[in-house]
Amino acid sequence: MAKHTSVMIIDDSEMDTFLNKMILQTLNFSEEILTFTNPIHALEYFQKLSREENQPRNIPEIVFLDINMPIMSGFVFLEEFGKLPQKITSGVKFFMISSSEDPEDIEKTRKHPNIIKYLNKPLDKKELL
Repeated sequence: MAKHTSVMIIDDSEMDTFLNKMILQTLNFSEEILTFTNPIHALEYFQKLSREENQPRNIPEIVFLDINMPIMSGFVFLEEFGKLPQKITSGVKFFMISSSEDPEDIEKTRKHPNIIKYLNKPLDKKELL
């Protein structure tokens, strides 16, 4: 049985997204795994959910968010996400993912109130369990 109903991966690298999705599927981590290589499309998905009259179903419980993306950084995404209604934002937990081990990014991640943890790419099965 899957641990979560819905999770999301936002990462501009199609290869990393594919690999991380496969890892999550192998672990039966979630019933639904949404993937976006464009963070703007991910925001549009959340905006669409926010327009639903009733409490939207399938709001991702966890978002694995890449830090460094050319269109919009993970931190800018979080700023924009924070502007959405609370019925969307309240239950979502963010994990920042990156292949970089930039100490500034790691420290900024630790200080951000909406980020649970910084994870290296690709996702690690042991850490996810």
